[in-house]
Amino acid sequence: MKPSPHNTGGSVDLTICNSYDEPLPMGVEFDYFGPEVATNFYERRTLINPQEIVFRENRRLLYHTMDDAGISNYNEEYWHFDFGNQFDAVRTKKPYAIYGQAKLGGDK
Repeated sequence: MKPSPHNTGGSVDLTICNSYDEPLPMGVEFDYFGPEVATNFYERRTLINPQEIVFRENRRLLYHTMDDAGISNYNEEYWHFDFGNQFDAVRTKKPYAIYGQAKLGGDK
């Protein structure tokens, strides 16, 4: 979809930091691309070690903090969140995007 959601101001990539401004461990480095970046990667694992439990809990904190604020997550990247753009409209079943395409569903 055009324009790019980051270029509209409707997308942000972020993490949560501790009180020392250090990013909480999420299991992979930011902008790493592999199956581990999916938001629910550690939710789907059946055998999970103590370190992975920390990753899972930190991702849950990030996800629920943003979800509670009404900002939707792109489930292929735990760090990517949208509000008011075309992807957010599709995920939240809103009839239109605030940023990007004026109306979803074929009208331009």
